[in-house]
Amino acid sequence: MRSSVGVVCTVALGALLVIGCGETSGAGGSGGAAGAGGSAGAGGAGGVAGAGGAGGAAGAAGAGGAGGAAGAGGAGGAAGAGGAAGEGGAGGSGGSAQLVFCDGPTSGSDCTLSVVAVPDFANVFCVDAAGANNCPASGETYYGQDGNYSINVEDYTLVSVGDERLVESVSGLTWATSSYVADSFSGAEAACDALTTANYGGLGDWRVPTLRGLSRILSKGATQTVWPSDMERTANAVWWSSTVQKADSTNRMGFSGNWPSTYDIPAAGGSGTFEGARYTYCVSGAAMAGAWVVNADDVTVTHTTTGLTWHRSASVDQSMDWDTALQYCENSIVGDFPDWRLPTLREYVSVFDLGPSSGYMSEAFGTQPSADMLTGTPNRIGATFTEPAWVNEESGKISQSKVGTLTGGARCVRGPS
Repeated sequence: MRSSVGVVCTVALGALLVIGCGETSGAGGSGGAAGAGGSAGAGGAGGVAGAGGAGGAAGAAGAGGAGGAAGAGGAGGAAGAGGAAGEGGAGGSGGSAQLVFCDGPTSGSDCTLSVVAVPDFANVFCVDAAGANNCPASGETYYGQDGNYSINVEDYTLVSVGDERLVESVSGLTWATSSYVADSFSGAEAACDALTTANYGGLGDWRVPTLRGLSRILSKGATQTVWPSDMERTANAVWWSSTVQKADSTNRMGFSGNWPSTYDIPAAGGSGTFEGARYTYCVSGAAMAGAWVVNADDVTVTHTTTGLTWHRSASVDQSMDWDTALQYCENSIVGDFPDWRLPTLREYVSVFDLGPSSGYMSEAFGTQPSADMLTGTPNRIGATFTEPAWVNEESGKISQSKVGTLTGGARCVRGPS
């Protein structure tokens, strides 16, 4: 298990910059001294003297530059004039550039960076069309689902001395185990502010979690609930996040307590897409922030916060069944990498973009598909009720559908690096 690293730094990247990842434009080589010899090119010997031609090679020293074109002169040694061609070498082009997009909170023109690993689910199980089953081997149907991988497995520590709280060591977040009734978002904020004022657990930074943060403690298993057993839970309720719904900034996004589904909740309270009771959990620890880097291959994108690398483009086929989507990623060699897989639900939500893009994925990905995108995370309720989760990048909607009826697209992931 790789534990999380609590590093925070600031890098001047801006909302959209082009940053040279290679050398800066070279001042060029000093060029060849205009071929001292080569006078009248005394035959081949003059050619040797036409070291001016070799001066072109000096041009090649131009950092990253195309270099002087090998001084076309010296070949025949005629008048060493070729050496002059090496003059300065065309300089360096500065190397290939990368596109960088800020993700999450920014300050001025700087991207605020943090490193937060995505915890994997501890309760390993696999499903197929018939229900819960043993995890398949490579090459078998439904291989590549979450249960086939174990990456940064979640690790909870319940601190029950004094103020009770749950610490998740992979992400580094600390959770108050109580849930608080809050019909409005301001009520949710007030509940967490009260913990800060009381210095609950000796911590002074309690807040309503983002949707990303809330996804860190999503659970899956044989019972109809999504929160860890040490957290206070209520059936038929929804939990607030501080993430603003992009289609309507008066709404916040929340997770159901019954299954991993999102709902849009009016911040002021009142009716919304979920009519049941509303609660909030409170979390302590920095919110995720970082940058998206379009890699030099132009077909992959790396998220600096989580260390995950993604296909820049979603699958062309956006009506695949679950097994087809799993195999699509398992067999992918995009960017010459052989270790792609279908992302877990937590991984997908962890990279939901909070910046200016119209959808919920970064502008680094370009156009976002309207189809539902499949994950490798199955939800299991009972022995035969199996529903892999899906994500809609355009609307931010998260839900699940039965294996036999589920179709959608795929955006593959690898890592973390």
